[in-house]
Amino acid sequence: CRESDPGSRATCTAVFRVMLYVMCGIPGSGKSTYAATIEADEILSADIVRKVRGKLDLHQTGALRMLAPPRLRAGETLVIDACNTKKSERLSWLDAARWSMCESHLMIMRTPLEVCRERNAERGAQAVPDNVLISQHDRMTRIDEALLDEPWSSVTVVES
Repeated sequence: CRESDPGSRATCTAVFRVMLYVMCGIPGSGKSTYAATIEADEILSADIVRKVRGKLDLHQTGALRMLAPPRLRAGETLVIDACNTKKSERLSWLDAARWSMCESHLMIMRTPLEVCRERNAERGAQAVPDNVLISQHDRMTRIDEALLDEPWSSVTVVES
């Protein structure tokens, strides 16, 4: 800030941007690895919620949705590390961004199904069933069309 004239007091307004980064991809596509490269205050991870609440907990994204809005409104930039292959999941994150008045960035992981299967197999007891991988992969093959009416601030496609 600069004073416009020596007798006046300068006032400064800090301008910062709060951002919500939403990962999108099937298990084993590299979401967590890529999420770790994004400069953010916190990564909210479905994997962590599953570890805390149990493998069979089907509501890990619900837990993430409860944790994110207060943090966004407090000015924290967040990364949501979950599959988000369903349009309804992505739209709920867009709503959270809109109500928190922050930018929304979708990070799409395009990874071949066979690579994801190999990585998934390395998870042992934490592996996702193959039918889930196939179902999510099918949704990802149609995501470009689905995104046409999703108003993200930006969409980044990561090929791996």
